[in-house]
Amino acid sequence: MNENCMIEGDILRKWDRSAETAVIPETVKTIGTNAFSGCLKLRKVIIPFGVENIGVSAFAGCVSLESVNIPASVKRIEIRAFGGCAALENITLPENMESIGRSAFSGCSSLKEVIIPDGMTEINEKTFYGCKSLERAVLPATLETIGKSAFEGCEKLEVVILPDSLKNIDLKAFRGCFSLTEIVVPEGVSEIGESAFDVCRSLEKAILPKNLRSIGKQAFMNCHCLREINLHNGIKSIGESAFEKCKSLTEVELPRFLTNIGDRIFKSCIHLKKAVIPDTFTEIGHEMFMECSALTDVNIPYRVATITDQAFEGCLSLADVDLPESVTVISNKAFGDCISITNITLPEKLTILSFAFCGCAGIKKSLFPKQ
Repeated sequence: MNENCMIEGDILRKWDRSAETAVIPETVKTIGTNAFSGCLKLRKVIIPFGVENIGVSAFAGCVSLESVNIPASVKRIEIRAFGGCAALENITLPENMESIGRSAFSGCSSLKEVIIPDGMTEINEKTFYGCKSLERAVLPATLETIGKSAFEGCEKLEVVILPDSLKNIDLKAFRGCFSLTEIVVPEGVSEIGESAFDVCRSLEKAILPKNLRSIGKQAFMNCHCLREINLHNGIKSIGESAFEKCKSLTEVELPRFLTNIGDRIFKSCIHLKKAVIPDTFTEIGHEMFMECSALTDVNIPYRVATITDQAFEGCLSLADVDLPESVTVISNKAFGDCISITNITLPEKLTILSFAFCGCAGIKKSLFPKQ
């Protein structure tokens, strides 16, 4: 160790910025804030047993760091401790760890595998954000929360098994996991955060639990390969654009007891052929099925009073629409460009706003029932 290194008591404060290897003295218990930050040439570091805490940004920006051993004595890895260690391929986390801080391994773009030890209950915000080479993540049986953007941008992550202990999937948790093909959400999860699986463009199957109550906005948006989704009747809320641009989805049945329904839920689901709407619905939401160009089979329940703006605009294959007498308002462009509709019978008390059937070039006859 030279004069460019600094140790105060049992805290390592600073290491030589020109070093390529580092063997930390056995007297050290804490690797301090920014201790190795900016050691651009550092390739290997040996951390002795006895170190308990790896501090904030301790190794942040060590872009050449390829290998680091974390001894069983380490209890805490703080915020961004290894953030931006772009060459780091493997990391072994010891058992009995107490916490891993936010963004601890964010930007470790060469990291291929991570095994999170049992005992951990939370994966913090952006812990593995932008780990573009991460293929496998083993989660502990004790895990309860996957935090905001925890695995966002893990483009090569193919398989992740969510443990039965899991309760919370926060917003953007798996956003941009391009290679993820299937996800089984455990029964303990009651809410899926917004954009949680957005742009998981290889996701083919998502199995949702019966205890699920809420699906956040854009939760499965841009899941281009998603072929099936089971929406149980316990779901009370589906946020806007939750399944927008799920281009492989062919059939969907909406939950019976939905109380909060966002706009554009199934917009641009271009292969959706059938949609079953429960008789509890009183409104077809804004752009709900817009640009579902393959849709041929959809029911409008007898309690529906309003079909809102652009609800079915661009449903090019929709030919038969049975409007119940309960419908009193059809809003702007609700059926715009539905070119396959040829005949339609309109309810007696109906108010049609401008352009409701704009572009429906196939309509030959429209009838109001006799008063």
